[in-house]
Amino acid sequence: MARIDPERGGLLAAGGVLLAAAVAMISTRLESSWANGVHFLVALAAFALVFGIALLSPLPEQPRAYQTTLALAGLALLVLVLARLAQVLGVDQPFSNS
Repeated sequence: MARIDPERGGLLAAGGVLLAAAVAMISTRLESSWANGVHFLVALAAFALVFGIALLSPLPEQPRAYQTTLALAGLALLVLVLARLAQVLGVDQPFSNS
C-alpha cells in the first residue's frame, strides 16, 4: 500500500484545497455546458483523490494539520458529489426545502 510522506503534507494539503476549489469553480462555470453525469464523475474523481490521500497518510496520536485540511477539502467535495448524484437521479434542486 502506498504511504504518504509526512514532510510533504503541507504541499499535498495545498494541492487538495486548490483541486477542491477548481472543481467547485468548474462545476459552477460549466453548469450548462457539461451534462450532470460528467460533473458527477469529475467531482467523484477529485473526492476520491483528496480523501484517499488523507486516509493513506500515516496517523500519529493526533492528526496533523495537513491531514485535517485534506479531510475537510474531501468533505467539501463530498457535498458536491452528493448534489451532482441527486441531479443525475433527477432532482432539479437538491438542497431546496421541498
